Amino acid sequence: MGTIANARKRISKHTVCEYKLIFSDSEYSIECTERDNFGRVTDYSLVKSITSLEEIAREMFQSIVKYGTCACTLYDIITDLIC
Repeated sequence: MGTIANARKRISKHTVCEYKLIFSDSEYSIECTERDNFGRVTDYSLVKSITSLEEIAREMFQSIVKYGTCACTLYDIITDLIC
């Protein structure tokens, strides 16, 4: 398992999201960790086996970061991007 890309984005006054694009077992996954201003984890989500194609995985990752997707909607957003 290896992290391919990392990103961090403030999505509200009190919340920062940390995103990871992960490659493992020939599949890409995306992880989102929300933290408060004190660095405490407030929410977390990991969507596994999104695709086996790097280009598609990177495009999805960039869209998720660009629009500040939060952990609680990560699965739904990825599902919408796949369809």
